[in-house]
Amino acid sequence: MGEIDPIYRELAARIEGCEDSKYIPQILAKLANLEQARIVRELPAASSEEIAEKLNMDKETVDKQIQELYEKGLVLYRTKGGLRTVYAVTELKDTTGANPKYDQEYGEEFFDLWRAWFENEAYQWRQKMSIWSGEIPMSRVIPQWKSIKDTPGVLPCDDVRELFRENEETLVVNPCSCARIYRKVTPRSTEEFCFIVGAPAKYNMDRGTGRKITLKEAMDILKEIEEYALVHIGYNEKKLNRLISNSDRNCAIFRFVPSNVREMIAPSRFEATVEAEKCLGNECRKCTEICIFGAAQMKHYTEFDEERAYIDTEKCMGCGNCVVHCPVGVQKMKLVRPPEFIPDEYDGLF
Repeated sequence: MGEIDPIYRELAARIEGCEDSKYIPQILAKLANLEQARIVRELPAASSEEIAEKLNMDKETVDKQIQELYEKGLVLYRTKGGLRTVYAVTELKDTTGANPKYDQEYGEEFFDLWRAWFENEAYQWRQKMSIWSGEIPMSRVIPQWKSIKDTPGVLPCDDVRELFRENEETLVVNPCSCARIYRKVTPRSTEEFCFIVGAPAKYNMDRGTGRKITLKEAMDILKEIEEYALVHIGYNEKKLNRLISNSDRNCAIFRFVPSNVREMIAPSRFEATVEAEKCLGNECRKCTEICIFGAAQMKHYTEFDEERAYIDTEKCMGCGNCVVHCPVGVQKMKLVRPPEFIPDEYDGLF
């Protein structure tokens, strides 16, 4: 990409922690032409009329550009009225990476730039931020429902089916921005597997990325993506108020985490266990291949004189993927944490 206009560096500097970024200005240049960039520079603003007056543009032109920027994810409508742009790079990634409508305009370089940011700047950016430094992690793992269906003590907040039922009126599926950014690395049969509810669902429906779905359609999507062994991750609260992502190693949250993933993501209330005497050992190793946390491992059992699976409970996040994918059913989930382990409501920044 050639030299870009200084306005994009100015806009990048307004996004916390991105003032020295090499890639965010280039991403912004892909998202907005110069006229649109000048409009974004005027935000926040009370109205499009205010922007039109400041830039000496007619209101119809400004409204048209704002609508396109809204669809792209660079302009948002404030709940208290008026317009704003994105505040954080996480918000920029989520909003701008999820709309296939503009893929041809952006070109593949747009996604290449996002991957370059993740691989070269994301962890350093996270080190500057204080948004995940609280005592309680922002997110939590929600186990695969099939892995806990026969486990005593399951609560509605543990079961993705119950969370969907409670929010069926506003349940929406959205393209996953992380999956789209990494689609050249890990191709999928679908990119529609982020579930959102409430205000975020309305926002994404309004801008044309979200798709209203029924409970049956949600369960069909989960079945379709089961082969990918994705991890359900939601906000760390009992109610589903925003989203459930389906994440693999390419998900943004794993790109930000320190060596101890539990500083940002709480485990579920469950842990996996193994009946070693029935394990197929090195003939299988399926659990070790799919566990993104490194909890499912092989070890030598003297009583069997061979390697078989075991679970490192210090690393197990209780996602249930090893249980669902075990071909002989020797892995089970065990309830290990009380109901109060999950906060009633997450009150952090995002």
